[in-house]
Amino acid sequence: MKPETILITGACGYVGRLVVAELARTRRDGEVLIAADVVTPSAPTAGVEHLVVDVRDPGLPSLMVARGVTVVIHLAAIVAPGRGPRARPSPTPSTWRGRATSWRAASPAGRARS
Repeated sequence: MKPETILITGACGYVGRLVVAELARTRRDGEVLIAADVVTPSAPTAGVEHLVVDVRDPGLPSLMVARGVTVVIHLAAIVAPGRGPRARPSPTPSTWRGRATSWRAASPAGRARS
């Protein structure tokens, strides 16, 4: 089986950091991990390529093709926090545009699966 090139969006968020760490710990030979977020990681994971990129960037599809991305783990979410003790963050329209960009990036290479 050919090694995967895995792009993890939202890599600097709480869940993203955990996923990147676990993937790095359990990485298969030849597997490439690309951790992407809109911010620079405070503690980069060794052996992982870190990119500062916004999932809404129209250049993301070209970047994914150029890097040979075969798997996308989409964890990016721009949240709009509510108010009060029971407020819960909810994805904004920008998050949905980012998901669409990621999906379009995967589709031309025949990689899009849900």
